[in-house]
Amino acid sequence: MVLFLILNVSIIDNITDIQSISSKRIRQNISPDGFTYLDRGNSRIIFTIDNFEYKGKVLKVARRNHDKGLNKKEAKIYENVIGHPLEEYFCPVVDYDNNGEWLIMEYARTTNNTTVVNEIKSKLEEYDIYPEDVNRNNVGIYNGNPVLIDYAWIPRIK
Repeated sequence: MVLFLILNVSIIDNITDIQSISSKRIRQNISPDGFTYLDRGNSRIIFTIDNFEYKGKVLKVARRNHDKGLNKKEAKIYENVIGHPLEEYFCPVVDYDNNGEWLIMEYARTTNNTTVVNEIKSKLEEYDIYPEDVNRNNVGIYNGNPVLIDYAWIPRIK
């Protein structure tokens, strides 16, 4: 079982700052101190953590209340895949908020390599997971291995 650590107060304060950032500031890549803006999807804003105990990891922050479910689902999927043969294809979740406000994941370098994308698709299909959403935007390289970096859309691991 993975032991998830509790974030210290300074990181939680900064996460609250991130959630209050306006869309205009996000488009201008203006981030709170200690974080660097990476990307923004329909439901989450993605940052790298530049300091604190999780330096070098990725922070995913829900954009709206109804987006919190994605962080909760991604954390649950990772917990369920631990010890499963597919575990190596999922970027590890390091910590998360039980309410879904945020999730911290290991950093995986994104890749444009279609071979890597196809490898992950094939592996998932071996377990009856037919991933229409696996593409170069949600696949990365972690410790030299291909991994999913956005997998809240996965139905369940068998």
